[in-house]
Amino acid sequence: MHGPQSAKQIPDREVLRVIYEVKYPGTTWCMFSMVRDAFPLFCEKVIRAKLHALIRRKLIYGCVCGCRGDFELTSAGMNLLFSSANPLTSPTHQSQL
Repeated sequence: MHGPQSAKQIPDREVLRVIYEVKYPGTTWCMFSMVRDAFPLFCEKVIRAKLHALIRRKLIYGCVCGCRGDFELTSAGMNLLFSSANPLTSPTHQSQL
C-alpha cells in the first residue's frame, strides 16, 4: 500500500529522462507502463497526474486517459532535460547552504 503521495514528489527531469531513455527501439515514445515501472513507489494515479501536468506544461505529448498510452518529449521537454542548469549549483541554492 502506498502512503500519502503527490505528483510534485516526482522530479520533472526524472520523468523526462525515463521517457527519453526507456522507449521502444526505433521510436521516440514510451508506454505508460514503462513510466509506471520506473517509479514503483508511486501509485498509478499519482504517476498519471504527473504526466498530465507535464502535458499541460507542453513538456511531453501524450494522453493519460488510456486511449493511446504513449508519451513523447516535446522540444521544450528535450531542452529542459538537456539544459545545463543544475538547481544544486544555482546561486540561490548556494546561498541557502
